[in-house]
Amino acid sequence: MIERRAAAAPGSVLLLGEYAVTEPDAPGIALAVLPEVRAAGVAGRAPRITGRMGRQRFTWTPQGCDSALFAALVEECGAPRGGIEVDSDAFVGPHGKLGLGSSAAVAAAVAALLLYDPQPGAAPALDRRRVFAAALAAHRAAQGGRGSGYDVAASVWGGVARFTGGRTPAAARHRPPVLPQLYLVAGARPLATPAAVARYEQWRRRDPAAAERFRACSREAVEQFLAATEAAACCAALNAGGELIRRLGARIGVAVEPPDLRARLDEFRARGWAAKPVGAGGELGVAGAPEGPAPPSVPYAAPLRLAAEGLRWLS
Repeated sequence: MIERRAAAAPGSVLLLGEYAVTEPDAPGIALAVLPEVRAAGVAGRAPRITGRMGRQRFTWTPQGCDSALFAALVEECGAPRGGIEVDSDAFVGPHGKLGLGSSAAVAAAVAALLLYDPQPGAAPALDRRRVFAAALAAHRAAQGGRGSGYDVAASVWGGVARFTGGRTPAAARHRPPVLPQLYLVAGARPLATPAAVARYEQWRRRDPAAAERFRACSREAVEQFLAATEAAACCAALNAGGELIRRLGARIGVAVEPPDLRARLDEFRARGWAAKPVGAGGELGVAGAPEGPAPPSVPYAAPLRLAAEGLRWLS
């Protein structure tokens, strides 16, 4: 009998705490968002991992591998006991990748399948802590040892989380009494995150006092969001975080809100929405409505769909 097991893991957005979460004990707000990566494993087949994302194809076999992430996952979790197929097509839009943490979602879903140990007669177990540790280690290894891990945490745990960075990051679920209506706004040009983080680290070493002030302000924006009991207070925290990250970008020489993204976010700001870039910058922004005004009708923005459950078994 051939046993089949499938898993799904959502994407992610770092709503607040950009750059700061790369350091120990610095908090951020991470959201798990749809769409999902889906991965299916079938026991009894030759060991193999295949993945697709739009026109791209990735493969791991015992004879060779063209994916740093698949190789790191096998190194961390062990080789598959059968075939695994990974589908990331939902993370590709008309203009390329959506910038929603697809590689972290792949790491979570594949790690769950590699670590799955079926027990006769027992319901399938999902040890999220074990999966998170393995997926984080593999994801970092595939990125040259970098990565705060907020994206892996969001994919594994789901919902809204207060994320704390560092060598051993942690995530605690946050159940806000209210969330504003949130839209994701695509930028026109992605930014290379490792290069941006490297510039931040260089600036932090040059000016540690200024970096400490930045981290304090970032923590304040995160705590303001966590304490919010109405949409307007959430939006005020988003605006504060946006202003902070734009000032940081000017200091470290990174266009976190380049003119094309700014023009798109300004369409929301003109309607009274809060709006800010998210992540390292350039690729994605988020806009929130304090009192529910209608968003502009534009092709590069869509409602944010929260993934409350996070990593889950499909079968």
